[in-house]
Amino acid sequence: PELRENRGEIEAAAKGELPRLVEERDLKGDLHIHTKYTDGRNTIREMAEAARKRGLDYVAVTEHSKRLGMAKGLDAKRLAQQMEEIDRLNEEGLRVVILKGIEVDILEDGRLDLPDKALSKLDLVIGAVHSGFKLSREKQTERILRAMDRPHFTMLAHPSGRLIPTREPYDVDMGRVIRAAKDRGCFLELNAHPERLDLVATHCQMAKGEGVLVSVNSDAHSAQDYANLRFGVGQARRGWLEKADVLNTRTLRQLRPLLARARPEGPTHHLHVVLASGEAIDVAIDGGDLATAAAKAIFALNQGRLAPAQGVSPAVCWTRAGPRRRAPWGLSGVATVI
Repeated sequence: PELRENRGEIEAAAKGELPRLVEERDLKGDLHIHTKYTDGRNTIREMAEAARKRGLDYVAVTEHSKRLGMAKGLDAKRLAQQMEEIDRLNEEGLRVVILKGIEVDILEDGRLDLPDKALSKLDLVIGAVHSGFKLSREKQTERILRAMDRPHFTMLAHPSGRLIPTREPYDVDMGRVIRAAKDRGCFLELNAHPERLDLVATHCQMAKGEGVLVSVNSDAHSAQDYANLRFGVGQARRGWLEKADVLNTRTLRQLRPLLARARPEGPTHHLHVVLASGEAIDVAIDGGDLATAAAKAIFALNQGRLAPAQGVSPAVCWTRAGPRRRAPWGLSGVATVI
């Protein structure tokens, strides 16, 4: 009954190609919950036990970051303390695995609210827009794309930012965001809270068409809020999503490689970039060898999607017009990138 909005269902039925839509029982875990560490009402243990009672195998604790002061958002120190508690609870064998995550604010310039060093220790990093809703379509889109290019970014939370019925979606080019998620290998959230239901159904269908996995998350702030998942599944069904299209229908064993794929392995390369104009910026690129990192930086610069890193040591000097014959700092070889 969900497929009744004239988006191709008649033609699909005529061909015998209607999708076998996802069901709530297909969900193996929830990748966005909050606890008393920030604005939740239950402890980590209580949230884990409640998840197990609902038949889930894993949950990701994803508190707000420090920018969201009204929600007691975590700084790097408090996040580390929470990670230690999660490790202790997992060692107890609660029959549900607790993943370590964060719902980190995306700042207006596309940077994330916590340093890469802190984010690198997590199982997943969910980026979220919680401010700056009135930016122009171009600026809002670029802001999100820059955040998605950060090395530890895993998933975009409630992608349109709407709150039913009090706040309209911010203006963003969702087609570009979805295509960038495909290129980057990260995921989109379908936030199941009844005041969000975000992604909307049409964007779910767009993500499916691009092969971008969607995670149906409760955004639970209490043990009772896991019930939100049924609303998210209903929205996913309106968006034509099948079990294979939903990230958290995977077992934990299947999920971990997907989360790791979205966060490239390898060293962080700190590059001192000298543009043809003479302007110089320092950037950080994760994963791969030095030449690959420099190529990624060039691509990101040309797309306008590279935000300068702060507090990094320069590693290699090159220009957009061509390489400078100059020895890199602290490296054994020179990356020649034209």
